[in-house]
Amino acid sequence: MKKLFISQPMRGKTPAEILDERRRMIFQAERMFPDGIEVLDTYYKDFDGNRVEFLGRSIGDLGKADIAIFAPGWEDFSGCRCEHAVCEEYGIDHIHYTPRSGMDQELEATILEGALSHFGYDAQIVKAIEELGELTVELARHRNGADNIDAVREELADAFVMLNQMELVFGDVTEIEIAKLERLERMIHGGHVSV
Repeated sequence: MKKLFISQPMRGKTPAEILDERRRMIFQAERMFPDGIEVLDTYYKDFDGNRVEFLGRSIGDLGKADIAIFAPGWEDFSGCRCEHAVCEEYGIDHIHYTPRSGMDQELEATILEGALSHFGYDAQIVKAIEELGELTVELARHRNGADNIDAVREELADAFVMLNQMELVFGDVTEIEIAKLERLERMIHGGHVSV
């Protein structure tokens, strides 16, 4: 299992945009390293404006990493450039996240909204239930020893597409997601192993 450091420009982005990009970067890293990754917590929410102090903190975390992944635009931000230079100078393996070709967030939103409009909310809710059920089946098969990583990944992709549509139907969940991530962080530091 590799420890993954995420270098990501955050200035000017909403928490939802930050978390969405992180999710996509983690997904790409998981495909590249099928033996597993452990994501280092580098989404510092207690930033007080002291950029040098936070750079030192991030470089400290980078020192724990086996691999670093850099978000698009890293070269335009001084902190990310410093992290990249540390990787180069100290031999830390690093990769650059490449979003799906031709698929930006605006296009993705247009497609998702189009699906809801074309098929209807009710039909897409039913489809979400179906896709989540198929993911559950593949996860259970994997847990029982099946060699079905490709099937799990396929169902994960279907589930993400449907969950993104459900967020359009039921409303933005960013604040709830952040609260749950913070709760999970407390549980991890408290020694609990399950949500």
